[in-house]
Amino acid sequence: MKSQLPLIFFDNECLLCSRSVQWLIRKDKNSILQFAPLQGETARKLLPSAYSAKMNSLILWNEGKIYLRSQAVFKILSYLEKPWNYLAYLAYFPKSISDFFYRIIAKFRKKLFAGNASQCLISLQHRILP
Repeated sequence: MKSQLPLIFFDNECLLCSRSVQWLIRKDKNSILQFAPLQGETARKLLPSAYSAKMNSLILWNEGKIYLRSQAVFKILSYLEKPWNYLAYLAYFPKSISDFFYRIIAKFRKKLFAGNASQCLISLQHRILP
């Protein structure tokens, strides 16, 4: 594993999460980002056990620092090229407001985005850690 690269932990059983990872891989032209399922071996090794209950949150691990919810999204966007990196400026909104909307989406994501998430990432397995 390339430990210096940002690592995104995602819910591998969620269609919205899997599609988001697909989108990020397409936009990550320089392969800066790494990906690993929250349910996987890499998450068990790197994330503190307190985060195992956070299966409803995208988690960004970067050089030992952990970002959650909307702050993770904004930080991830900052790694992408223009115009997507401009969306990272939304991080200047109050965290309470951006996390409020994040939590609403997280709560209903499996109902709103129903489908088989396991099939989404098969062709991109080379970019996903165990």
